[in-house]
Amino acid sequence: MHEALETLTLKQAADLLQVSERTLHRLLKSGELPGRRVGRQWRFERAQLLAWVRGEDSTEQLLRDQRRTIELEARKFGLDIPETLVEMQQAALRRLGHAKDD
Repeated sequence: MHEALETLTLKQAADLLQVSERTLHRLLKSGELPGRRVGRQWRFERAQLLAWVRGEDSTEQLLRDQRRTIELEARKFGLDIPETLVEMQQAALRRLGHAKDD
């Protein structure tokens, strides 16, 4: 079973990565760090930050996170995941050079 995605604040992300908030701002400005602005604040997905630290492709991680979210929501509502969506994600991973499917 997959865990729900955990969203972190700037301070929580800095604590997780053991760096200052100023360092995070610099990484965000350079486009190195995955994150999103929500209003005037930054939010981060814990799994994406950990993948970034490990040097994994953030695009691959994003696709995996999206699929995990879809699976969780589908289970919650008792729905089947459309095959076309799964096929689309598998094709995207293949284009990135990752033939392995989750």
